Amino acid sequence: SLARKLSESRNLDSALDEIIETFSKELGVSRYTFFMYDTNEKKGYNAFSSNIFSPEKINNLNLKNDSEIVGIVSNIPGVYNIEGFRQIRELSQQLTNDELGFLKEFIVVPFINLNWLIGMLVVHETTFPWTNTNREIAVGISEVSAPVIANVMILKEKETIFRDPFNPI
Repeated sequence: SLARKLSESRNLDSALDEIIETFSKELGVSRYTFFMYDTNEKKGYNAFSSNIFSPEKINNLNLKNDSEIVGIVSNIPGVYNIEGFRQIRELSQQLTNDELGFLKEFIVVPFINLNWLIGMLVVHETTFPWTNTNREIAVGISEVSAPVIANVMILKEKETIFRDPFNPI
């Protein structure tokens, strides 16, 4: 099961690989971008992985804390289909018209742990239209996965702190 596989994850890459694989197999997600909270700058969410954008684009793609998209999805678990996403200023400033054209949909599945939006999966394309049952499954996957992602982020931050020889901790 996903929970069992995630319990073995000790880094973000392996945890997200399991999550993306589950979304692909169970919900037909074929194109996506995953945004993670930036624990260093604490100013927003950076693209962590994507199978639609180049690595250079991923490194520069982010959503600020006060972003319209973050404001919509940050409080309540669910599945949010963002209509008119091409007109959202924050996206149109970071993506070219061609890149925006590649995005068929902008369905956001937030990963919320203890009322903290730790990340979000943005689904750009699925192999079949989602029903209400598919949406409930997506929420279930995010609710099971969010605590694991949060714990892995905390482990990473702890390791970073203890590696710094000048840190007073």
